[in-house]
Amino acid sequence: ARLNLVGLVGFTIAGTLPTILPTFVPSKAVSGTEAKVALWTALAAAGFMTAGASLGGVATGIGVVLAGIASLLIVVGIHLRLGRKGLKGGLPYLQVSIGVCWFVVWAFVDGVSLVGGATALPFTGWTAAAALVGVGQVLLGSFAYLIPVLAGPPPRLGRNLARTKGHPWLPLAAANVGGFALVAGAGELAAAAIGVWVLDFGLRLARLEWRDRE
Repeated sequence: ARLNLVGLVGFTIAGTLPTILPTFVPSKAVSGTEAKVALWTALAAAGFMTAGASLGGVATGIGVVLAGIASLLIVVGIHLRLGRKGLKGGLPYLQVSIGVCWFVVWAFVDGVSLVGGATALPFTGWTAAAALVGVGQVLLGSFAYLIPVLAGPPPRLGRNLARTKGHPWLPLAAANVGGFALVAGAGELAAAAIGVWVLDFGLRLARLEWRDRE
């Protein structure tokens, strides 16, 4: 379960961040020495998690913590280079960034608990939050930028991006309230908050222009 969430999903997300986050601004891809350190940290993480299948929860936990460190190195490096300019990316930039933060926090919480001897449960409240709210925000944040691009070139592109990037606080609040509710075990609140978040995204898509105005 952890190799799937971290290796298949987490590392794919972390590997695309230096390109996709600056694209939202827009800016050129950014990375530096921390990305090289993150690469080797990620490889070590995969090795420990794979060994955990035979060696047990401690090795798995070390691997999960290393994965969190690798992701944190990348996202912090990007934000330090972009600075306040990143805020111009609006909702896509914010949702992807916060989604990665959910993944990083889950990695530390889950990994440290495993190193401390906790039972390696496959699906906890934190795991649900990382998968649904963390990865979900990365996906919907990315789609909020990519779908307007696919819908057509300027001037339609600018109008469509304004519809998906603007007024970010409702979807951000709904998504992250849903995440905290999952951690707390409040399933009904989580379902309601995530429902509002998904509905907001659907309404934004419904307002997109797919043909040039006359």
